[in-house]
Amino acid sequence: MAEVDDESLKEVENKLRDLMNWVKVFQEEEEEGATQKIEDETAKQLMDKIQEISKTLGLGTL
Repeated sequence: MAEVDDESLKEVENKLRDLMNWVKVFQEEEEEGATQKIEDETAKQLMDKIQEISKTLGLGTL
């Protein structure tokens, strides 16, 4: 397995947080016709997967 330095892990952690924030933004935004860009259940599934990746990388809960 490749070794990853602390700086790289911090960068990955920040990118995962950014991705989580984008999911939240898209979940809250509405398209024309009052539908969400991302439905609540889809957003939850995406957030769960991002958290799973975070834990796998040893970053803990974001």
